[in-house]
Amino acid sequence: MVEISAALHPANLTERPLKYGFPGELASSMHLHQVEFQGTFIGDELDTMIEVLPETVRSLGIGNGTQQITSGEGTAATLQGEIVDSKCHLGVMNPGRFKPHRACAIQCLAGGIPPLLVMQDGEGTLAHVLLVAADGTALNEAILDYVAEPVELSGRLEMIGDRQVLFADIASLRRL
Repeated sequence: MVEISAALHPANLTERPLKYGFPGELASSMHLHQVEFQGTFIGDELDTMIEVLPETVRSLGIGNGTQQITSGEGTAATLQGEIVDSKCHLGVMNPGRFKPHRACAIQCLAGGIPPLLVMQDGEGTLAHVLLVAADGTALNEAILDYVAEPVELSGRLEMIGDRQVLFADIASLRRL
């Protein structure tokens, strides 16, 4: 069993039929709790995530308040890449990006799967950045029309643990 201590934030989670993220009601009931759960690691050479089995989530109690989710600081950034759903891109589907995967990715993102911006430099090296709204909430609905297309997006780029997160200014989102 994988034991993870995490702070769940219900504002970042949505419930939808078929393809869906972590259940919002369960997340709300355990907001800022430390939790224990079982799940499946999915990932690629850059990133991993856990597909949580919601029925296995157990609260270990309210966190001690020392966990800081975000510093609120970061660097202004304008990034270019492709918006994908993290679950499929990290290995559940192959390929998990580009136009052939667009319809699936839209369903996943509409269901609350966290979006990633996949970027590639001139030498073909990939990088992933988690996308959230400027206030840290989910922005899934606002980006659905831009999935699987080259885009540019600006915001505050911040490291949270070992993950890059773009707190995106959705008004800056544009197709390239």
